[in-house]
Amino acid sequence: MLDLSSGTLSRAHEAFPVPVRALHGLHLAMLEFLHGSGEEIEFASYDLRLIAAATALGIPVAEL
Repeated sequence: MLDLSSGTLSRAHEAFPVPVRALHGLHLAMLEFLHGSGEEIEFASYDLRLIAAATALGIPVAEL
């Protein structure tokens, strides 16, 4: 579990490279924060829109 910082929450309100739903925006903002902080992460999803957004943000996507 991670707390949402005001910066991450603000990022979730901004546009993403691919239109996403509100909750997905929160997930992507947190992933972007973790990735930018040097955390080794891999995003896993079956949602093609989320995969496209994560890829556009440079977030590694896991093979499922």
